[in-house]
Amino acid sequence: MKSGVPKVTKSNKELMDYLFKNSVNGMTSIQRFFQCVTSSSGHMVLIKSSIEIQAKFGKPTDVFGDLVAVGPLVLRPQDHDGDEKIMDWLNTKEASSVVFVSFGSENFLSEEEIVEMAHGLELSNVDFIWVVRFHGENNNVKTIHEALPQGFLERELKFKARD
Repeated sequence: MKSGVPKVTKSNKELMDYLFKNSVNGMTSIQRFFQCVTSSSGHMVLIKSSIEIQAKFGKPTDVFGDLVAVGPLVLRPQDHDGDEKIMDWLNTKEASSVVFVSFGSENFLSEEEIVEMAHGLELSNVDFIWVVRFHGENNNVKTIHEALPQGFLERELKFKARD
């Protein structure tokens, strides 16, 4: 029986690394996924996606049964200290002149990738907002100061919104 799941090839090495190597709170993405699937009642699987996005990958229902696409979900904004500072700062900039860097809530950069991104942003000489997230338990980096190149924050920090 042919499955709707795309065939994994060597060109998918990054996907495989993401699924099997990156961890959040001690679990890889694939472990979290299968824990959710095996813990469910078996009637259906809810996915944070949409039919339009999933269509190009075939029919995952061939593998997982009933899938219900419930997203992308947009969380209600929370009040965070510092948001006003960011908005005030952005309002002083020309339209489309600030780079926003974020890899979402499910992806994390390695220590080397964080350093490379920092160098790239610094060398670009443009204003930016960068959301930096750290891995869970398996990451040795404890603070933003340890993750970034020495002196980066002092050279680039316009304001500190929050830790």
